[in-house]
Amino acid sequence: MKKMTLIFCVLSLFYIGNVQAQVTPTKDSMSLAIQENLEKLLNQIEKEEVSALKAKIKAIDARYKADEITKSESDQLKKKASELTAQNIQNRQEIAKLSANYAKRNNVHLENMDDLRSVTDSMKVGALRIVSQKDSEGELKTLKISISSSEDDDKEKKPTAQDRTFSKLVFAVGFNNTFNDGEFMENPNYKFAASRYFEFGWQWSTRVFKETNFLRFRYGLALQFNGLKPEDNQYFVENGDQTELQDFAINLDKSKLRMDNLIMPLHLELTSSKRKDTELPNFTRPAFKLGLGGFVGLNLHNKQKLKYKEGGDHFKIKQRSDFNTNNFLYGLSGYIGWEGAQLYFQYNLNPVFKDNLVDENNFQIGMRFEI
Repeated sequence: MKKMTLIFCVLSLFYIGNVQAQVTPTKDSMSLAIQENLEKLLNQIEKEEVSALKAKIKAIDARYKADEITKSESDQLKKKASELTAQNIQNRQEIAKLSANYAKRNNVHLENMDDLRSVTDSMKVGALRIVSQKDSEGELKTLKISISSSEDDDKEKKPTAQDRTFSKLVFAVGFNNTFNDGEFMENPNYKFAASRYFEFGWQWSTRVFKETNFLRFRYGLALQFNGLKPEDNQYFVENGDQTELQDFAINLDKSKLRMDNLIMPLHLELTSSKRKDTELPNFTRPAFKLGLGGFVGLNLHNKQKLKYKEGGDHFKIKQRSDFNTNNFLYGLSGYIGWEGAQLYFQYNLNPVFKDNLVDENNFQIGMRFEI
């Protein structure tokens, strides 16, 4: 009996030792496999990100050659892409290392590192989720790791087409004068440099065709303030239906008639904008612009200002009247320029004064700016 007991104890010790010998190599081999797969994954992450960076740089070079961006913009985009690639490599490799360390520390088997790979391939801003499975005795058996994004981050940004219509604030300054009986600047009644105009308004621009941007329709509303300063110490006088220039009895320091108008400009605009190489209609920013069209409007208010000095005293006179001006305005206008600045021209087809013996048609020339 003692002999049988001794044999049983020896066999038991042999069995336990054999089991321990099998468990220990299994842990070591699992740790070694995780480390080897981790090193491969780290190298693969770097190769993938570098390959993606090369593709981005190639696309940026193509945009530069197509004159869609400048050399400075191209260099800036390349710099940002390189910085993003470096951050992506660092973040993805850090998560891979953390996941591998967790698996080794807790004796978790990650089959072929698939769970770890899925994490690094689905990098999104969000929270790290670890889903574990346990056996019947409560021991940790497997581990699954994933990234859960927030609701906003989970929504992919879809490319959108450029709006067909946009609006801008527009203002213009320049010189104001008249064509006198069909003659341009011959025996002028008004000072050219001193007679000026100012305009500001809001304009909309709509692409005429869906797939191209070379032709646009521009329209809007604007307030114009047109000034006329008579030559030779003269001022405006209403004489019945006529509005005449007469000599003032005293030397004038200032004589000016200002006409305030509300107009609606309408133009067809040719641009240098080209379509980008995208599925949706997106276009380059137009540089050259040429607009041709006209306007209609209303005369809102007229005021004459006179300043003079007599007996050491200064006098200022303001006269508000219609001065027999036309209430309904219409004419031709156009502009040519580069980006947000254009040379602007406007010519009124209606005379300034309704019933004068000699028609005077207002014209303007100046610079227009878009904001």
